[in-house]
Amino acid sequence: MINFRSANGSNDLSAKLSFETRKFYKDSVYPEQTAASPVDFWYSTHLYGKVDRQSDAVYLLEDGTLKPLNADSALFAVDFVVDAFNDFRQYYRDLIKTRRILPYANLEDLRPARAWRSAEQLYSQYIEGIQNFFVNSYMLQHKQEIETFDDFVSVFKKYMQQNGSIRPVTRTGFVLSNLCPTSVGGLTIEIMSGDHSEDLKKAELLNDQMFLFFSKAAELHGFFVNKNAPWSLTARLGSTKMQQRAVPYGITKEPGSASDFFEKYHTKTRFDDIDDLRSLLFDSYNSFVISNPFIKQTEVCQSKSIHRVKKRKQLSKLALNRNYPQSFWFELYLNVRLIEISAEMTEQDKIRLIKKVNSQLTFEQGIDMIANKIKTLDTRRQT
Repeated sequence: MINFRSANGSNDLSAKLSFETRKFYKDSVYPEQTAASPVDFWYSTHLYGKVDRQSDAVYLLEDGTLKPLNADSALFAVDFVVDAFNDFRQYYRDLIKTRRILPYANLEDLRPARAWRSAEQLYSQYIEGIQNFFVNSYMLQHKQEIETFDDFVSVFKKYMQQNGSIRPVTRTGFVLSNLCPTSVGGLTIEIMSGDHSEDLKKAELLNDQMFLFFSKAAELHGFFVNKNAPWSLTARLGSTKMQQRAVPYGITKEPGSASDFFEKYHTKTRFDDIDDLRSLLFDSYNSFVISNPFIKQTEVCQSKSIHRVKKRKQLSKLALNRNYPQSFWFELYLNVRLIEISAEMTEQDKIRLIKKVNSQLTFEQGIDMIANKIKTLDTRRQT
């Protein structure tokens, strides 16, 4: 066994010490040679359950895909994952009851402590915070630049240039970022409420005499153990056991892959992105105008300064739809997504792409064209 007390990484350490301790945990603590292969959401598979087989960002369709982890539980996971977990839980309890094994981490039962989180709810809360900062702080610093909605959009572009790569505004950007946990996939169930950042506690569990059994038993029932949270179980979508549980729910059996799970249980985030962007700017602008109804302007006429006060006008939905057609939002969306992934295109290439996008027969085809181009430029995206 390794000297687990050397694994003392936490979020409270200095940058240098944090790097060293995290590297020690990553390279030396998990018993790779003897335990079942884990899932590593920190370094290699941080998008597991958040992207489909085409590497497109997705979110779970919440209606008809989730199941409570027990009758009185407020915790949910994907339906067939719950069935597989209950199989594992019963298997474990039977072995404990007959004293054929000792409890892992002193757990007599594998009671769920944390599970699925709603991507819809998390994004809504997140974008509300972005909007509050944008309207009540950032825009106030630039309020003299804003008279119309066009001015507002110009300042928004400036905001994105300064913040967009670390604070995405699109649903796609949010889901692909570390701001969105992998638990939104509904594939993970945690049996303890541990802190993922505290390496010492994790190392102690990895050194538990029953960990090897626990990891192998989890694998037998179609689960990964999370390398950075040894109390966290995530569905191995390509495993035979997990697919046996998925077939009754309409998933095609195709061991070794996620099969058609993402197609049947998810929707691609990009199809909501422009509606989200339009709502963010429309609501933010009108909120700004309500709070700041007047703009003071100074003009120089015959060497004299003339001060005028003008009233900002709110934008109606009718005017929004009339004056800002789909082509406007396609172009803005392309620029926003480029900023979010820290990529660039020449103005000529952007004009050519938008021209092709606007020639598509449907909105979905246009969005697909932009998304596929962005995907080729997104060096940070890993599956």
